[in-house]
Amino acid sequence: MKTRLVVLAVLVSMLILSACATPPPAPTRQDQLSDTGLFGKHPLQGVTIENGLEGEMSGGFFLFAAGINGQISSTTKYIFTWYPTPGKYITTEIPRSLIVVNVVENQVQPEFELIFKTSWLSDFPYTYIDDAEVVRNEYNYTLYSDGAKLNLNNFIKPENLDIVYVYVSPQDLLPPSK
Repeated sequence: MKTRLVVLAVLVSMLILSACATPPPAPTRQDQLSDTGLFGKHPLQGVTIENGLEGEMSGGFFLFAAGINGQISSTTKYIFTWYPTPGKYITTEIPRSLIVVNVVENQVQPEFELIFKTSWLSDFPYTYIDDAEVVRNEYNYTLYSDGAKLNLNNFIKPENLDIVYVYVSPQDLLPPSK
């Protein structure tokens, strides 16, 4: 009788202690997006420059008094057509303020590299566009769905980027010959 009680106590304690294992660490954004082709150098197919205007206005009134103010400024954005993986190309809009051009000798084809903010990469995707784009694993960690990873422009946003390096050869900077 005493042996059965000891065996039962050991089994119950093993069952309880087996549930106390620490779960693996939650996967960061960098872990989850590493297979998408988002990181590293990418060949450029083409670059288009888009000039435009952006502005804002605000105003208010109280009784018979009113006020309004606003501003308009010009913007320049670069539209890159690039290959995250062979056979798949994406068109991405990058503000001029984030681009740094590096002239590299013996650079065969223009390339660019997205440098994301470390805080964004090491964070966890708590929410995304909507709940349909997020899945949860057995530890209740939030993961990007395969559908969310299809459009990499969802992740390439100015607030997520530190800088964008463009690598060109000295010949790429010369004007076209006539």
